[in-house]
Amino acid sequence: LQGGQIGRATPQLLAGTQFQLPFGKFFFHKGSCSGKTDKWDSSCRPWAAFVSLKFSTGTAEALTGYTFGVSYRLQKYLAVLVGYTLTEFKEPSPGFRAAAVAVVANNPTLYPTFNAAGMNNNVAGAFDGFPTQCIATAKCGGSASATTGTTIYGGTLLEPHYRGGAMIGISVPVSLKPLFGIK
Repeated sequence: LQGGQIGRATPQLLAGTQFQLPFGKFFFHKGSCSGKTDKWDSSCRPWAAFVSLKFSTGTAEALTGYTFGVSYRLQKYLAVLVGYTLTEFKEPSPGFRAAAVAVVANNPTLYPTFNAAGMNNNVAGAFDGFPTQCIATAKCGGSASATTGTTIYGGTLLEPHYRGGAMIGISVPVSLKPLFGIK
């Protein structure tokens, strides 16, 4: 097994869409909306909600998470974003963790670099480099006659989980209406 950093090793890219909210002007926005015929004009409605998919170049999977939040348009082509992001990561499954702890506890001399207590508590990095097959003469799964190549756990080794975090950024809004000829 091998661990990896979450969100620090490679750039993460967002691609998504936003939806204009029916809120009026607050805070920094200047100008008047009186006399405007389009009630959804961005100069009168600078608030928007957004949803984005997160991509990263340094992972085996293209989609690495989701982001959603609100944006406030400061100028025609500049907005400030605030949101909540969910990033997928994989950790050892409870069954594999229990099997690995039992193997390390029963064979401390064969697995000297692994700490059974740390593995049981799922300490970060406790499973890094842990083999998924038994070492020769190790007691794996209660069998004293296990040989190299016997799988320690027959189920799923890793389970996906999501970690949340805050996101603050800027965006350059682009309208797709002109591209598709929509008026």
